[in-house]
Amino acid sequence: MVLVDELGKVADCTVIEPSGVASLDAQSCAVIKQGAKYKPAIGLDGKPAKSAAFQSILWKMF
Repeated sequence: MVLVDELGKVADCTVIEPSGVASLDAQSCAVIKQGAKYKPAIGLDGKPAKSAAFQSILWKMF
């Protein structure tokens, strides 16, 4: 789960369903924090607002 700020940037990331491999879980949040871009939510007042979003990452070994 990611918390998105009023500018659409990731403010925080939490692994909700762990993979069982701590390094992959940590890397998942690092990847999302580094590259994810979101359109900020719009509050009832019509201004950008903080929000939460769910993001899935599927890791595959080749």
